[in-house]
Amino acid sequence: MPGAGKQPPEVQARIRELLEAGFDPTTIHRKLKVGRSSIYRMKQSLQQHGTTYMPADLNKKNGRPKVLTADQELEVRDWLRDPKNRNRYLDDLVWLTHDRFGIVCSTTTMSKLKRKWLKVIEAEEAGQPLDDATRALVTETHPTLPVLSQLAALAPEATLPPTQVPMSSHDNERPPDLTHHGYVQVTDTNIDGGLLRDHSQNEIPYYSPPMYIMPPHL
Repeated sequence: MPGAGKQPPEVQARIRELLEAGFDPTTIHRKLKVGRSSIYRMKQSLQQHGTTYMPADLNKKNGRPKVLTADQELEVRDWLRDPKNRNRYLDDLVWLTHDRFGIVCSTTTMSKLKRKWLKVIEAEEAGQPLDDATRALVTETHPTLPVLSQLAALAPEATLPPTQVPMSSHDNERPPDLTHHGYVQVTDTNIDGGLLRDHSQNEIPYYSPPMYIMPPHL
């Protein structure tokens, strides 16, 4: 059986035959219905090693190195700045990196790279800060990129504590004293020394206007 992710031997042989005959990967992709990124990798391996896949003794990885350099990623970003390129197929990005850098990337890698830089471009165009996940990805590869220092333009809204309600200019005006007209002032029993106690027993400065009643005539 072929290795995980590898094409069957008969397909590999057919791809090799077509490549050696001068067919380009796009034509082979259409004829055999094999992903173009796979065909590009086979073409590169044939040129470097003479086999459709890298020999097993050379295919040992220590960690996962970056596919593209920081400068190469910026070229991909600049390519995506053109609005007509933003909805292009991922295979077009695979072709771009192969054509410009001689590097074959998978469509999965290109999908992640495209999503990362589109978020950066959209943030720059909208004048908004990056989300935390994208900021972390960009900081890892491009720590000096200007978009990282872009701050939110919105200032925090000022709020007042619930007990500090602004008073209008009329709140401090006291009503006229009516006791000299025969009225009797009634004391509010909820007021304790000028403080109103709420349900949590907090003391809140409170002014209650005096209430007057006319006593019955005896």
